[in-house]
Amino acid sequence: MRPHEWGTRIVRVTAAMFVLGLCGVASAQESAKQVTWRFDDLAKSSGHATKVLGHPQVIETPMGKAIAFNGVDDALFVDVHPLAGAETWTWEMIFKPDADGRAEQRVFHLQSIDPATGKDVAEERMLFEIRIRDGEWCLDSFATSGGQRLPLLNCEKKYPFERWYRVTTVYDGKMLRNYVGDELQGEGEVKLTPQRPGHSSVGVRINFGGLLQRCDLGRAVYAVGAGVGRFLEDAGGGVIEDEGNDKINDKCKSFDALRAALRMTLLG
Repeated sequence: MRPHEWGTRIVRVTAAMFVLGLCGVASAQESAKQVTWRFDDLAKSSGHATKVLGHPQVIETPMGKAIAFNGVDDALFVDVHPLAGAETWTWEMIFKPDADGRAEQRVFHLQSIDPATGKDVAEERMLFEIRIRDGEWCLDSFATSGGQRLPLLNCEKKYPFERWYRVTTVYDGKMLRNYVGDELQGEGEVKLTPQRPGHSSVGVRINFGGLLQRCDLGRAVYAVGAGVGRFLEDAGGGVIEDEGNDKINDKCKSFDALRAALRMTLLG
């Protein structure tokens, strides 16, 4: 091989290794800091086995696949608490509530378990609920741990049905805030300790009726609508997914492809 060809090959190898390293770092950080649960499969949620009660259905929507809950006896249970151990966190949810549901509905519940007893710790949980008032809905977020608790419920701000919504709860280590779209619903100071591992439930205690499409859960404070999931609302109330983190995921999706490219560069 000619000297200049060796030089070119070394440059290519170095570049390929650099890209591979960047993708590895991005992937590791994503795994450590955030997780996305897409509700498009009844058997698994984010790779975790799911126990199904009732007959929730995976359906096609303009948003992509989502799971429809009947508001009566449909529920999902997953043996993981995705925000366990988080000192700060951002939790976004994309959903579309039904107009004919119960007055109080729990959409998503994250629950810690006492490792000594294997039982739920009553005052160590966080959740999303909705309330139906005067033909519209309002958001109820709640978190409790370390002997501290704070509900955020503001039914002075109500929203119409038949639309997709992004709702978010953010804890920065001092303040708990919740949002519908980009609009702040409530906030308060509370000292929450990191929660222990546990499990999650979707669609119960008081059954939720509607569609659930996606949740993004991050172990940091992100700008609402531009952090974990990077969602934007369109004029019709739907939700458009921006490139954001998914752009990184697409570029670093396959380590095998990068390794193959590196191997081809080495072998010439």
